[in-house]
Amino acid sequence: MRVFRRGFWADTRGAMEPSVDLVAILLVVVGLVLFGGVLVQAWEGYQDRSFAVQRARDAYGLARALRGDPGLGVEGRPGVLDGGKLAALSGNCPGKGGGPCRELFDRYGRSFGIEVSVRAGGFSAVFRSTERPLRPGPGAAVPVAVRLGDARDGVNGTLTVRIGRPG
Repeated sequence: MRVFRRGFWADTRGAMEPSVDLVAILLVVVGLVLFGGVLVQAWEGYQDRSFAVQRARDAYGLARALRGDPGLGVEGRPGVLDGGKLAALSGNCPGKGGGPCRELFDRYGRSFGIEVSVRAGGFSAVFRSTERPLRPGPGAAVPVAVRLGDARDGVNGTLTVRIGRPG
């Protein structure tokens, strides 16, 4: 004699354990999520490093341009920076309104914060394009000669440019 059960749920002829399927699907989903997280982190790391390399190249190019800038140099002496002009900019940047500091940074761009420091002998001058200090970022240094006072020859030193975001 045959027993008839009613309904879809009562028919057990083709039944499988659903819990086995759920565990397999859960493992696949967790694996895909972890793989996606690893890919995202790798991409963000690549972007950060390529950003830093590009900013370091920009800093080096800007340092070389500033080394030969006529607004910072001694007239008739290419490649020698004037300590008096650097001292005037140091501490006065960013200037309110116009002024030599604003002109200087407008010439080379303002898309990022720029900090320029010149050190030669006992002389030091630091000026930046923003009022706030910069977060650490890539930079570059080039050798320069700085004329201090009325001395004819320049003192050897370094011009360092850092590019970063205001902190």
